Amino acid sequence: LAVININASSASSSVACDSILPESITRSLIKDYPNWKIATLEMLNTEDRVAWSKRKPSACPGITVGNFEDSKSGPKQYAVLLHSQDGPANSLVLLAKTLATNQIEIDRITLWQSSYSLTVSRLPPGKYRDYYQREQNRHIEVKNDVLVVGLPTGRATAFYFEKKQLRTFSLTD
Repeated sequence: LAVININASSASSSVACDSILPESITRSLIKDYPNWKIATLEMLNTEDRVAWSKRKPSACPGITVGNFEDSKSGPKQYAVLLHSQDGPANSLVLLAKTLATNQIEIDRITLWQSSYSLTVSRLPPGKYRDYYQREQNRHIEVKNDVLVVGLPTGRATAFYFEKKQLRTFSLTD
C-alpha cells in the first residue's frame, strides 16, 4: 500500500479511518502496498458521498471490522478497500488480522478494475437472497459476518466464508 496515506485530508471520514486499524496492520499495508490508498469519503463522487453519509455517517467507506472467517473465537478481521494511485482505476479488497503471534496476515479478496466509488461494509450473519437467483426463492445462510463491496447508491457484491472457502453472491444487479 505504497501511498496508503491514511492521514488523508482533514475531512471527517479520514479521522474515522485513521483510528480503526491497529498500528501494526497500518505499517504492514504501507510497506506492502506503497502505491495504494485507503478509500475515504472524499474519494466518492457526490451522489455516493451523500448516500454513504446518510446511511453510515460515522463509518469509514474504506474499512470495516468483523468476524468474516469461520472462527468465532479468532481475532477480528479488518476488510480494507484500497485504490490504486497510479495507472488504471483499480480497487483492491484485503482482509487483515493480527495473529496470536503478533504477526500480520493479509489475504487478497478481490480486485476491481473500475472508476466506481466503491465502499466496504459489513452485514451480520443471517439469511440472504442472491439477486440473480431471487426467482428460485432460495436463501443463502451465512454463519459469519458478510463483507459487502459496492456502491452506496446501488450495485453490491457480498463475500463470505463457508468451510474456509470464499463465496460470493449479488445483493443487487
